[in-house]
Amino acid sequence: MSLRMQARLRCLRSVCVIGLGLLTGAAQGQSHGVADPALAGLLPGYPAVAAGVPADSDVLFSPRFDRPEALAAAQAFAATRLVWSYVPPGLNQARLRALVGGRFGGTLNNNQAIPGHAGAALDFEGQPIIAPWMKSWGAIWNSCARPATMQALKTSIDSQAAAGIAQMQFDDAGMQFDSAFWNVGDLSDDSQKGFGRWLQQRADRGERLALTPAQGSDYRQYLASTHGVRDTDDYVRRSAQFPSTPLWREYLRETVDACLGQVRQWLRVAAGPEVALSVNLYTPYPWAHNRFQLRHADYVLGEVSPERAQANHLLLFAQSLRSEGKRWAVVFQARDPAFLRRRVALAYAAGAVPVVPWDSFVPGDGKAAPTRHFGRVEDSGDLFRFVRDRPGLFEGWELLSRLTVLLPTDPAQPNRIDEQLQRLVDAQVPFAVSLLPAASPPRRLSASHPHWLAGAVRGGTPAATPLLAAQGPAALAELATTSAVSEGWTVWVKGQSQRPGVRVVHLIPDDKARASPQLTLKTWVLPPAARYEVVVHQPGVETSARSPVAVRPDGTLSLSLELARPGTWTVLEIKALAD
Repeated sequence: MSLRMQARLRCLRSVCVIGLGLLTGAAQGQSHGVADPALAGLLPGYPAVAAGVPADSDVLFSPRFDRPEALAAAQAFAATRLVWSYVPPGLNQARLRALVGGRFGGTLNNNQAIPGHAGAALDFEGQPIIAPWMKSWGAIWNSCARPATMQALKTSIDSQAAAGIAQMQFDDAGMQFDSAFWNVGDLSDDSQKGFGRWLQQRADRGERLALTPAQGSDYRQYLASTHGVRDTDDYVRRSAQFPSTPLWREYLRETVDACLGQVRQWLRVAAGPEVALSVNLYTPYPWAHNRFQLRHADYVLGEVSPERAQANHLLLFAQSLRSEGKRWAVVFQARDPAFLRRRVALAYAAGAVPVVPWDSFVPGDGKAAPTRHFGRVEDSGDLFRFVRDRPGLFEGWELLSRLTVLLPTDPAQPNRIDEQLQRLVDAQVPFAVSLLPAASPPRRLSASHPHWLAGAVRGGTPAATPLLAAQGPAALAELATTSAVSEGWTVWVKGQSQRPGVRVVHLIPDDKARASPQLTLKTWVLPPAARYEVVVHQPGVETSARSPVAVRPDGTLSLSLELARPGTWTVLEIKALAD
């Protein structure tokens, strides 16, 4: 090995501290036992996922309802798994199952019709609750505090398992706990009596409570007599002021948590331990109030709005879930083809698996009712076929990063976190995620707290962790994958221990992207070599190999790409060449 290459290798093995702190505790020094020494400290070492979770190269198709045209669409999009489906047993389902080799995913739903509304969550006026976004079709919101709901869930699990399922989605699994944030939760007799028993257990432990078990057993009357609550609207307006509301919500959360544990057990018995359970977490922030559902689920199969489908959010959601041994299968609630194309590419590159934009829910705008979007094959089918044609570019790769973002699960200013993560994306700084557990008793971190969105560079000696917000452009530049890149291109680099000497680079354009991008990759993301072979992969284009490319005097790799399909997703396979 030449002296220059030895020096480069030493640089790659070291980490520049640049004033950011160093990750300590159990996350420090996590690695995959890498065979490529240049990868040491750059792979996050996330936990393995459970059996049955979608793979990074899967194409997920959701034939939500029984539509004869779904079979042709699934085939055209190169579907490998069918998820979140209500298609009943019959000829269409049999054909869909055959297309994906039996990897058919069933669905549990909080809005399942139960005779006589016997499972319904009831509002303050004793009326069945309907979610605000479901008003146009009147779906009743059920409560698992009611025996009829639990029986309906078990019956559905047993019948779907008997037909054969590879995974199970639970839509609106937050049930009465979620409804407590836009309605009362559930004031049925079943739920109120359960609240009284729950309060009694706490009283038996000597806890001081804001109300007695007897008051909890008739919580509606307590609210009316103590706080003068008149109707549901009045409760929604004033409930945050009531001392008993935190107890009420904690009770609702624990009932849902117990319900999901029971659902998981029933699923294991009826369908087997290899059948994965997913939940629809709309925006899986680490601090989301309903993220406790993940304790029982293997992955998130969730819808996300256009506002939360930007690059910083996609990377945050995908990486934070990977840090917990989960995966994110994402349904984009949008209908614009150009917007969806970029999000499909960003999702795969970030470590998520997008669901084909076909038969997807699109919320209303307050005036128009919600609709369903059926994306055309010609709009994005080439992207999904690209993934299936080249699964080796997607399976087993992890984002390379020098930076682990320590995220509090109870931040005081979550919007500030979004802003700082956008700074990282704009600066071409990839990041891994490590979640800081919420304090006990719960506390809110202020902007001056040393762990408020702190950044930690992996490797080295433990040190204090100042705010990422305090780092200027020069400090962030040390963590960037590129020293130069054409405007409008997002660049994420991946590596894996099983492919030493190889890197996969995702180039994703926005509407400002130059047709022929230029980029210079930093030393730290490259395997040590003097020359590289660069193979260019694009959807709908035969793989094109470039002549060997030499490193520059500063050790970086500068590329000027003439793309066969300008303005579309490009994946570079960079291979180190022996001298």
